[in-house]
Order: sequence, then C-alpha cells, then structure tokens
Amino acid sequence: MSRTQACIFRFTAAALVMLSLMAHANEARAQAYGVELHNSLMPASGGMGGASVARPQDVVSSINSNPATLTQIRGTQFSFGGGWVEASHDVSHGGSVPGLQAFAGGSEWPGSGIANIGVSQEFSALGLPVTSGLALIGTAGAGAELRDQPGSNGATLGLSVLHLTGAAGVQLTERLSIGGALTAGLSSIDAPFVGSGAMTTAYSIRGKGGLSYDLSSCTTISAYYESEAHFQYSRAIQLLGIGPFLDISVDLPQNVGMGIANNSLMNGRLLLAFDVLYKNWENADLFGAIYDDQWAGILGAQYDTGRTQFRVGYAYAQNNMRQFVPDSAGGVQPGVNAIQFIQGLAPSISPHRVTAGLGRKNVLPGIDMNFFAGTMLNGDDVFGDTAASISSYYLGGGFSWRFRRGSGDCIAPDEWCIVGN
Repeated sequence: MSRTQACIFRFTAAALVMLSLMAHANEARAQAYGVELHNSLMPASGGMGGASVARPQDVVSSINSNPATLTQIRGTQFSFGGGWVEASHDVSHGGSVPGLQAFAGGSEWPGSGIANIGVSQEFSALGLPVTSGLALIGTAGAGAELRDQPGSNGATLGLSVLHLTGAAGVQLTERLSIGGALTAGLSSIDAPFVGSGAMTTAYSIRGKGGLSYDLSSCTTISAYYESEAHFQYSRAIQLLGIGPFLDISVDLPQNVGMGIANNSLMNGRLLLAFDVLYKNWENADLFGAIYDDQWAGILGAQYDTGRTQFRVGYAYAQNNMRQFVPDSAGGVQPGVNAIQFIQGLAPSISPHRVTAGLGRKNVLPGIDMNFFAGTMLNGDDVFGDTAASISSYYLGGGFSWRFRRGSGDCIAPDEWCIVGN
C-alpha cells in the first residue's frame, strides 16, 4: 500500500467511526448547535462549515475550538474578522399561555453583527515548544421579537454571550500536542418568560482541554472537552407583572469535539476535514428544559492553489427539541405551556447548513484575506399549541497578519525575511 493510499485509508476509517457514533444517536430532526455558534463565523473556517477541530485555518478558530492545535500556528499571527447573521423566524401560538392570546407572525428581531478577534505567539525562538493565544469571541446568541403581534403581549427573547479566551498549546512530541484554555464570559439576556423584565447581565468562567495527534504527515486526529458556562441573571423577570423579580440561571452546555483532517490528495493542495460535536444540553440550566442532548457533524474542504484558497462546507445537526418538557426552566416556574412557547422562541429545528468561502494570501506582504457565506435551510416544528419555522443566512470574513517573530522560520513573503524584521 502506497503512502497516499495509507493516508486515505486512515482518514476514511476514522470518518466512518465518527459517522457511526452519530448513527447511534437519537433520530435526527433539526437545527445546528442550539444557540452556540462554534466556528461557523470564523474568517477561514466559516467557509468550511466551521470544520476546525484537527487543522484550523485561522488563529481564532484554533483558540475557540481545540487549543492543542495552536502549535500548528507559526510565529506571531493576528486576526480580525466577523460576520453578519439574519434569520427568518415565524411563530404561531394558540393562546394557552396566561397573558397571551392566539397569534401568528414573524419575528422582527434584526440581524446581528458579531466580531471575532485573536492573536497568537509562538515561543520556539526561546527554546519553548509552546504557542499561546488570546481571543475575543462572540460565542452564542438568540433573538426573537414579537411585539408587532397583538396577542403576544410583547413577547421577546434576547441572548448574547461574549467570551475572552486565553489559550496555550504545547508540542510534547513530534506528533503529539496538548492544550488548554480558560474563558471569562459576559452575557446579557432579555428573558423569554411572559412578564415584566429588562436586559440583565451575568458573568461566567469556562475551561477547555484538548489534544492533537499526527497519524502521519498527511492525517491529523484531534479531540477536546469544554466545560459548561454558568450565568446567574439577578432579578431578571417578574412573571405576569405580579410578585417579586426572580433570578434566572442559564448554562451553555458541556461540549466534546472530535476531528480528523487529511491533505494527501492533489499533491497536498486539497484539505478534507470532518468534525463531530456532542453537546450536553440536558444538564444545562434553562436550555435543559427545552433541548435534548445534540450530535452534529461538519464536513469541510479547502483547495489551495498557493495564494488562493477555495472552500466549501456542510454541517448537519440533530433536531434536539424536547418532546416532553417540565413546568420550570432556569429556576422559574411558568408552566408547561409557557416552556413550550419558549421552545418556539428558540427553536433548534434546522438540520442543514451549507457554506462556501474564498481566501487570498499576501494581498499585502504578510496579510491574508478571507470571506465566507452560508445558509441554514428551513426547519419547522410544533410544541404543544406553539409552532415555529426558521431559516437564516450568514456571511463575513476577516484579515490575518503573519509575522516571523518567535519562530525560526519565515512565514511571510521573502521581502519580509530580513534581519531585524
């Protein structure tokens, strides 16, 4: 068996193992990742559907996914990018929730702009097999605004989560790297319960650990674990405008990511990457009342001509909406019908995403440019006497600056590889 055939065999075998894990999960019915974005809006990974656990193609994707892959980032690199997301979200309700009447209409929540900024520094010039990174990342968000519907009583859901993440990767051997990250989170919520409330903020700490291993020069396998992020919003809602203002507990879930990447085809120009995500929503405050645990699979490809990169991606995620819901969520007890109404405000029901992207190296010396666009195809579902349908589009990009500082190798064009640069 030739070297290329062996690489292809290993990649295929590992991909089949990951697919079999997904096949044994619950019946798939819908949307991608609940409220978490992962790397779907990163400058390069965004064009590959977010695939980035094994071989991320931009700095921020490495920091936000698997910190062990930071050892793949050479020298000093800085990335500034972001994306725009806009959804078409329709909700109908039969009037079973106290304070609401029957209505049907579309959400007027506007589109959202999300920035992602990151920097990494390699320390091999000091004899240390370490690369560190720091990033400011838009991690999660959701929004629905139904105030134009007379029967909705101004029902609104607004959630945003911003994370500041510090990470480091260590090259233990020629093939094995490990990494860790610590995240401080800032979140704001306009609670989805029917009552009197206002935008409220909260903070959290989240940790992550990962590893990356080169099976060969052309195939890398990687995995990471991420802890939950717990937010406690103080005095966030007064149900039906009666009684005390109540605190709300909200968690982003524990996540496990696994990935494999291979570049043996087309003389190393074609990179194929496959990721699997497992999201433990059932143990998360508030979201555990409306979501089941979720599996997602992401397949991305990149063809590199030398200066130009063409990217495509596809992501599939289970519909993880709970069939039977409790009468409380996040420490608030509004009743079963009200929890089902919240399911309609934050539906995780759209199974398919497709993306495309374009990259260009050295648009100026040492500066790369990337763009991406994608769509989440329509999904619909019914929760008691509440029904919802949702689809979205998203686009964005960014610039990356590459410097040789910290590395013994030149990672910029020849004209930058001079003494004192």
